[in-house]
Amino acid sequence: MILYTKVMDTSLGALLAQHNDQGKENSLYYLSRTLVGAELRFLAAHPILDGSPLVLDLPDEEVMQTEIKKGWEMYFDGSSRSPDGEKQNDPKNNQSGIGIVFVTPEEGIILHSFPLKEGCPNNEVEYEAIIAGLELSLEVSIDDLTIYGDSELIIK
Repeated sequence: MILYTKVMDTSLGALLAQHNDQGKENSLYYLSRTLVGAELRFLAAHPILDGSPLVLDLPDEEVMQTEIKKGWEMYFDGSSRSPDGEKQNDPKNNQSGIGIVFVTPEEGIILHSFPLKEGCPNNEVEYEAIIAGLELSLEVSIDDLTIYGDSELIIK
């Protein structure tokens, strides 16, 4: 493996490469990042001076295989609508429901959908959906969960 790095005042770059069977260098991973906030302050507090010696005291161990274990995924959504299609003065008159989809690490799909007993506004239904999904994940002891949803209010 070959690692190329470049550090500038406000950004850094790195390229990880290796030689193929024909001896040609192939890039494996490239990272380019603009530094912000605490990263810039850290770099300012710990400057790398021109002509600094390169640290070569690195472990000389080969990594034969690296495996990334995939965790569970949860997708959630909520919906609220009035029974007659007209805007309701009281959201409690709405019909509301939630949907939750779990994807297991082995790509299995587990679907859940529930009507809510009481109507509520759309944002509140989205909260009900994520809360129900989190409660379900706790019941089955999921400890590595990535959550996806379309509610900008909840995801951010």
